[in-house]
Amino acid sequence: MIFFVIIGIILAIVQRKNPLSVVSDVQFKVPYLLIGCLLFQILNSLIQPIGTVPFQSYVLPFTFAGILLGLLLNFHIKGVKWIFLGTSLNFSSLLVHGGVMPVSATAMRIAKLELNFQFDPRHRVMTGSDIQWLGDWIPFFTPFGTNYVLSVGDILIGLGIVIFILMNSKKIKSDTIHEMNWFTVTLFFTGIFASFYSLLNFELTEGKAVTLILVIILATLFDLFPVKLPSGDQYALGTMGSLFLLIQYGLPECILSFTLSLFVASLKKYRSVKGINWFRYLVTIGMYYCSALVGFVVFTFLDNLNEIIRVFLTVFAFLFTNQILLSGIGKTVMDIPFFREFGKKTVELLIPLIAYVMILLHVVPGDSSEQKYNLMYTSFFLVIIVFFAGRYTSQIFLKREMTTEFIRLLENRQALPSVGHGKRVGLICNTLLEEIGYPKNKRHNLIDIAIMHDIGKTTLPQYIFQKKGALTISEEKEYQSHCEKGEEIVKSIIKNEEYAKWILYHHERWDGQGFPMGLKKGEIPYESRIIALCNQLDHLLSRHSNDNTVFALVKGMSGTILDPSLVKYITPELIESIRQEAGYEINPEEYPKEELLHTKWETIEGLFTGQTMLIRYSQDGKLLAAEESIPADQLSILAEKARNSRLSFYETITYLDKTIDYYFYPDNQEVLIIGYNLTPFLSYRRNLSKKIYESYQDVIGKLSDGRIELVQSQTKLRESLGTLVDSMKISVVDDVGRGRDLINKYLNGISDAKIKLKILLAVSEGITNIIKHAVDGRLSLYANGKTYQILIEDHGSGIPLHEIPKTILVSGYSSKKSLGKGFSVISKAANRLRVYTGENGTSLLLEFDMEEDFQWSVAT
Repeated sequence: MIFFVIIGIILAIVQRKNPLSVVSDVQFKVPYLLIGCLLFQILNSLIQPIGTVPFQSYVLPFTFAGILLGLLLNFHIKGVKWIFLGTSLNFSSLLVHGGVMPVSATAMRIAKLELNFQFDPRHRVMTGSDIQWLGDWIPFFTPFGTNYVLSVGDILIGLGIVIFILMNSKKIKSDTIHEMNWFTVTLFFTGIFASFYSLLNFELTEGKAVTLILVIILATLFDLFPVKLPSGDQYALGTMGSLFLLIQYGLPECILSFTLSLFVASLKKYRSVKGINWFRYLVTIGMYYCSALVGFVVFTFLDNLNEIIRVFLTVFAFLFTNQILLSGIGKTVMDIPFFREFGKKTVELLIPLIAYVMILLHVVPGDSSEQKYNLMYTSFFLVIIVFFAGRYTSQIFLKREMTTEFIRLLENRQALPSVGHGKRVGLICNTLLEEIGYPKNKRHNLIDIAIMHDIGKTTLPQYIFQKKGALTISEEKEYQSHCEKGEEIVKSIIKNEEYAKWILYHHERWDGQGFPMGLKKGEIPYESRIIALCNQLDHLLSRHSNDNTVFALVKGMSGTILDPSLVKYITPELIESIRQEAGYEINPEEYPKEELLHTKWETIEGLFTGQTMLIRYSQDGKLLAAEESIPADQLSILAEKARNSRLSFYETITYLDKTIDYYFYPDNQEVLIIGYNLTPFLSYRRNLSKKIYESYQDVIGKLSDGRIELVQSQTKLRESLGTLVDSMKISVVDDVGRGRDLINKYLNGISDAKIKLKILLAVSEGITNIIKHAVDGRLSLYANGKTYQILIEDHGSGIPLHEIPKTILVSGYSSKKSLGKGFSVISKAANRLRVYTGENGTSLLLEFDMEEDFQWSVAT
């Protein structure tokens, strides 16, 4: 039957079909009945003999009956009818001949097979009383040198298998064809052969059964929990177990271990059997088989060498062959140069090579009982190593978690869907980089940048993210500026221009219609294209609960918004895996319509913008509206402007304590005017600003280790002041020197010149910022016990809330409205800094702790 499976797969690939699609796409009824009966027959044929002939006479026909029932229920599937017919003939032969299959002696001689059924109770030599045409009487020769004697039923089953694979395989998609090339298809068939070879040739004797099962279980566990290095590389110690089986028992046991451990690891990755990419799975098995075969040949032919050298060369042969095959896959699938970083990758083999050799030399020698002890002993220490390696790397990756959490805090000030956006994009990026084979030693950098790719948005006004409807042209330009601002912030934090460029260009499009530079195709950095894909995936997954819908939408962006060479790696299974890992919640737009219709939107503060009104400006210049209280004169002027210019625009008008957005749409000689009452929203925004101010108090306090306090009101700040010593008005540049002199004359009691310098420098910076960014201000000195208090006030427009964290964290950042780099100097110089900011100005209270009270000369 294996031969017919291979024929079906070959014919399907020749017709540019994917034969593995039958596993995921064909829906069988009662699949477990079919699988259970088939597995029993396979095991029955492998373990010979398992019982007496009477046992076979009852059990074997019973499993045939189960298979026939399962096939009958799936008669609608192409090819099943032929399989059913062939199985029925074989079943009839078993019933007629007492539960065994008669075999023609003549056919056996023609096929050059030994006529001996001593260890095969399922067959016997055909006699004259048998119904010969129902038995095995057809010699069958294969190009692999393995010959068989088949029955008519076997031929019909084989024909049905070929038809089943050929007719139910789906056409290979254009973006998958490149993955299926001569190299990978060769490995694919090698993987199929290796799987069957290991099943048919391994021997489960009593002496090695426990050791074999123990090693396979350990190999599977170590593959499930690989050792992760800080560079991003992962080493699956399960390979060591398979190499032990190769050296100790041979090739079949080694491949069986690889097959089972890789299956379990794939099941963990894809979450279900149907989700497994079976083509890649079998290609990997084929790759491991070729590597193990080379290692086995080296070990066999070097039996006269020292044991250490022999094991070393065997492991090296395996790892080096595996590296060559990986380079071949990279060349044929992704067009990566074959020898790209080949020397570096070969050197990297030293780490697993030394580890494997040291462990294998400890485990391989000795008798069976000693080996079991060594295996348990070694496995115990390997588990400890894996555990502490995980603890160590978790500390390394704590930095990323801190970055993620800080980005989440900043996202809280944007619209609700933005919360967690950076973290989700980082998770998607991590998954995608594994799929595309991005260099492991660079992955952690790209993932970090993906997490903070929208950090530039924290510099934008908050209303841009909360606004409902389209942005104005100026607002759209301000929104697009977040790429440049993000680049500036990352440059100041990471000091790597390459990483900053990844953020700068993450909104560029493949067709050149993106921003900020309008780059296209290969002009866009590869990493920026990856971030763009991850960004789009997060938006789509947040809006749509159906994975096939997300898949279709992503495919629709290929060649326009996104890089087609990256989109080809996106599959519904990958999307499902990402959704489960990131834990996406359904957006309100996915809720049932009935629930939305019965929601009292006017009670949800911030989601309801107030009354919507429709006004028509007629041809004769009249305003037709249901509302009486409208700014008729202003609307008429603007409507006339829209009709003459034939342009749509909007204007915000405040009238009778209401703030309304009016949108003007020319329609022939009339103008349609739509008004949105923003008054409830503006009220909500004021309350929201208050809440954000409160949340920033906590954030700023923690980030500055309690040195900086954001004060709620000017009154509260003044409550902490001591006795006024002196003050002066600040308005011109010369006041910088005068202010410094004013403070200096009260510092005579301070002997430490460095403290004096810090105080005077902080005062200079504060006064300079008043002159640069505000209209005017005042400098005041207060005495409060052992504390010097210097109050610097301005009458400017205040500091936008979202600017404050950056002025603390980013040295050199300037809001261009207040403070700037001087803020860093001021906050570092003072023991404490209290800040109040509002639309009428900003106040900074600098406090310096002294060792003793001073006798102040109180100003009059």
